[in-house]
Amino acid sequence: MSDTPSPNPTAQAQQQVLSSYQKMWTATEKVYASGSYQGVNLNLYLQDKALENVKLTEAYLQQNGIVIPGQPKLAPTVTAINLGAQPPTATIKDCVDSTNFVGVYKVTNKPVQTADNNRRHVNTFTAQKYGDQWYFTNSVIDRTGTC
Repeated sequence: MSDTPSPNPTAQAQQQVLSSYQKMWTATEKVYASGSYQGVNLNLYLQDKALENVKLTEAYLQQNGIVIPGQPKLAPTVTAINLGAQPPTATIKDCVDSTNFVGVYKVTNKPVQTADNNRRHVNTFTAQKYGDQWYFTNSVIDRTGTC
């Protein structure tokens, strides 16, 4: 008999979804920093509305000659997980701090003026698991407050 406790499936799933979340952000940052999808496969992490949101943002950035260098500060927490759902689902809430993740015009490197100077918003991401991979299917930014 082993003294090693059995791994907790929920805790393992939380770690997996957080790992996928970090990888999703890394891929998204590359797209926004370059203004291009070239060499970045967002389909490894994003589907549905979440993928559409990134594609629409990238199109807007490209049309307006904007890039977003740097990285946001992330503080994700898995707030819900349902391994019994078909497919399994998870929700992440994150206070995304974009103080060092600001759009600039490619030609001048000048910051883009925004109507909202608040750089800290709660983002809610929903994910579904297919096979061994978590995919983010929706993302919502709450612009009504700060965190």
